[in-house]
Amino acid sequence: MAYIPITVFITLLATLTLSLTISSPLFLKFARSSKKYSIDEKLESTFTPTQKEFLDYEREGKELELDNKVSLRDKYVRKLGLSYYY
Repeated sequence: MAYIPITVFITLLATLTLSLTISSPLFLKFARSSKKYSIDEKLESTFTPTQKEFLDYEREGKELELDNKVSLRDKYVRKLGLSYYY
């Protein structure tokens, strides 16, 4: 019966180590700052003036990207935003 707590402890320790080493690189990969942006008029129509001002500030120095070149991650984030506001 002593093996069960030892096994659980080792499993939890391995899971913690794995999550601490994998989470950071994944976050940095997916949360990187893009040099391009796309316009979604339907979503942007729900923004307050302060949010629009912040969006304009974020878009400074970036180039407009067409919808057919938007990444899959950005498409999912956009759909999530639309489902949240509507």
